[in-house]
Amino acid sequence: MEWPELQRLFDLVCDLPAAQHDSLLNRECRDPEMRRQVEELLAESEAGAAEFLTAIVIRDSIELAAPALNGRAGERLGSYVIERELGRGGMGDVFLARRDDREFDMLVAVKIVRRGLDLREVLLRFRQERQILARLEHPNIARLLDGGSTKDGLPYLVMEYVEGQPITNYCDSRHLGIEDRCRLMLAVCDAVRHAHRHLVVHRDIKPSNILVDEGGVPKLLDFGIAKLLDTGPDKGSQTATLSHRPMTPDYASPEQIQGAAITTATDVYLLGAVLFQLLTACKPRRGEDGTALPKPSQAKPEWGRGLRGDLDNIVLRATHREPGQRYGSAQELADDLRRFLEHRPVLARPDTLRYRVRKWVRRSPLTAAALLLAILSVTAGVAGTLYQARRAERRFQQVRNLAHAFVFDVYDQIATMPGATRARQTIVATALTYLENLSREAAGDPGVTRELAEAYLKIGTVQGDPVGSNLGDPAGAMQSYRRAESLLTGLRSRGDPATGKLLMRLYDRISVLQRSQSDPTGAVASTRRAREYARQVLARQPDDAETLTAAVEYDVSLSRALRAARDFPGAEQAAQSAIVSAEKLAAGPSGGAEARSNLADAISNLGVLQALRGDLDAAAASYRRLVEIRERMAVADPRNVVFQRQLMIAYGHVGDVLGFREGQHLGDFAGAAAVLEKAVTIAEWLTQQDPQDEKARFDLASAKLRLGAVLINLHQPANGRRQIEEAAALNAPLLRKSPANVLFQANSINLDQSLALAFAGEGRADAAVRLARQALAEAQAGIVPKITLPSQVVYADMTLAEVLARTGRLAEARKFAANVGAPLDAQPLLFRGGWLRAYFYSSLADVYRKTGDVRLAGEDLRRARDVWSGISGGPALSAFRQRELQRLDRELAGLK
Repeated sequence: MEWPELQRLFDLVCDLPAAQHDSLLNRECRDPEMRRQVEELLAESEAGAAEFLTAIVIRDSIELAAPALNGRAGERLGSYVIERELGRGGMGDVFLARRDDREFDMLVAVKIVRRGLDLREVLLRFRQERQILARLEHPNIARLLDGGSTKDGLPYLVMEYVEGQPITNYCDSRHLGIEDRCRLMLAVCDAVRHAHRHLVVHRDIKPSNILVDEGGVPKLLDFGIAKLLDTGPDKGSQTATLSHRPMTPDYASPEQIQGAAITTATDVYLLGAVLFQLLTACKPRRGEDGTALPKPSQAKPEWGRGLRGDLDNIVLRATHREPGQRYGSAQELADDLRRFLEHRPVLARPDTLRYRVRKWVRRSPLTAAALLLAILSVTAGVAGTLYQARRAERRFQQVRNLAHAFVFDVYDQIATMPGATRARQTIVATALTYLENLSREAAGDPGVTRELAEAYLKIGTVQGDPVGSNLGDPAGAMQSYRRAESLLTGLRSRGDPATGKLLMRLYDRISVLQRSQSDPTGAVASTRRAREYARQVLARQPDDAETLTAAVEYDVSLSRALRAARDFPGAEQAAQSAIVSAEKLAAGPSGGAEARSNLADAISNLGVLQALRGDLDAAAASYRRLVEIRERMAVADPRNVVFQRQLMIAYGHVGDVLGFREGQHLGDFAGAAAVLEKAVTIAEWLTQQDPQDEKARFDLASAKLRLGAVLINLHQPANGRRQIEEAAALNAPLLRKSPANVLFQANSINLDQSLALAFAGEGRADAAVRLARQALAEAQAGIVPKITLPSQVVYADMTLAEVLARTGRLAEARKFAANVGAPLDAQPLLFRGGWLRAYFYSSLADVYRKTGDVRLAGEDLRRARDVWSGISGGPALSAFRQRELQRLDRELAGLK
């Protein structure tokens, strides 16, 4: 486009009365595209014309400066090869590409930022789009698959390729009626609602950004000018510095044109504008006042009867010039469309008695006819009854909407925010009060019952879910879960198919809680029930991405439950199944943050099993892959407490296998200390974000325990003891509050043993012996061995024997050493395939050497050597094994 010519024409028409514009343009403008641009400028000339002109200049300067698009055909971008151009946008060029890495064959859309006069700004917006898309996972939003930079340094992102038509073309080509068009908009509204829940405003919703595939599924595209809702100074500043306001004039809201604040109400307006065009086949051009749209029934007279009334009012409310007078959310707009489709009263018009009766008659014509005589005979009584019923129903819906907003909007928005644990409980508890009252009024209404069950599921998670932020009330959590179970199984027995997904989620949470409460048998049964419900859902909906993802999670859960039940072959089989499915999901069109997180969970679980069967090199490799995934997720969303906690746990796994887990590590204490210091840093941050979060304090205690033990092995006893003492101070109040919590008990025993050995090394004999005896007493109580290794009591005996030997109490040391030796010889399978046996034999030799019994010391050193000789593994393990054998040989030589 030639800018000087556009400017000349614009100046000419601006100097003429509006009535003469068409004749001048007919005479002067032969190019249809040029004429369209002039008309766009005229439409905006009374509202922000100067800034709009600037935007046009910048946009077209980019187009003029851009290289030929066809020059990129055949170019490789990572795993993708460009095939052809799909189109141009305001900030980038879009290409069709094919994945070409011999793993998957799939078509994708690639957007590459375009060089131009405003490259700095375009790069900023492009990077913002990449971050926005990474957060959005919804079946009606085109998914982000990958990203990177071209050889010439331009960022690109890889998107799901949607082969479809703009929503208006799709409806027109199939001659869809009014109701079918409205049903398509319900899916679009839900996609926008999802974006708003993730604090994202699209700002450019228009038919060309909503493609409908052959299956009739609409996909929302192009978040290139989306704005993150202001969540802090670092977020708001990204858009505040933009030199112009990106928009599409035909669909832009009044506040976009005027340069006012952009909020979720802007997207509501744009949805209304698209709905207007769907219903009228006319672009949503504003009236003479520059703001108000005409009624759809006036713009499309042949459909006037179907549009007049409800749809007129829905469109006019959605596109009201005042943001505060529009629907409060995309969900509210969708709800009113749904009411229209179900012939129920909509909220976008006065709720008169006549209107409600007319709607009721349309829904139930036979009943209305049968009641006509009765209505005529008791007009006054019926009118009063209808008035009361209207008030009661309106109150019911208001309360239900409020409870729904608490449980499904506010709760989800704060779930990943720091310090939200107590607030989440308050939100769900408040909603439960409303929902319990509604369930009595609704007399078994399935929708209210499902919402009530989901509220119980969420409050149970806050009360005591052991893998997330919780308030330390596992009994209360199980009670809430069982209440949800009762509600859902009742619905299921009445043939409600919508309960399947909720039941599979519920039994998964019950399984996790049972596993943490020393009930592996119950956990296995619950996980299998979750998997069965997932199977039933997939039998009806085989491509349901949500359920496919859940099936991966349940494979991981089953593997963990079988591991706790000591069924290691079954656990590893489920673990491998989970990884295969998770890798496919993560690489496919539905891949995103959730899919990557599920893949990480599956890898972590496999690493644990590899470590348990002694393949430490494989476990270390799995854990390093786990860290890579978790680090990318945490960097992309640094304030997300869930991602940060997951990264902390990944660091802990690496530290365990490198140098913490006694009797089963690779001897790399320096490497272990490096990653465990990172884990402690994250755990401290999590604790600061939410002092109410007991899981965060437990995680910090565990991280400090690990780091302290490794530092002592690195010959830093003072630093190591300080970390362990701080861990003990954190764990003690947790154990006092929940004395039956096996995780707190296990931590207490490990802390007592670690401190006892540290004190013994410093010559603090009385404190060392007291703590070692205390650890043995706790282990003998018989609670911890139900979920930890059966060698726990043996390990406590060994620690006490070592402490007694180091502090000169040799007779007692020999007695407790004898307690260790018997099960080592009689029950070798209890000790992780030889690892712990080698460690214990070596430690026993040290005790006997201190007591002067050279013969027994030599026997145990030779036993340790024999065990090590039978252990094999990868390079790192082989190197550590060789060092241990050399050490044992030196000690044997020293006994002679």
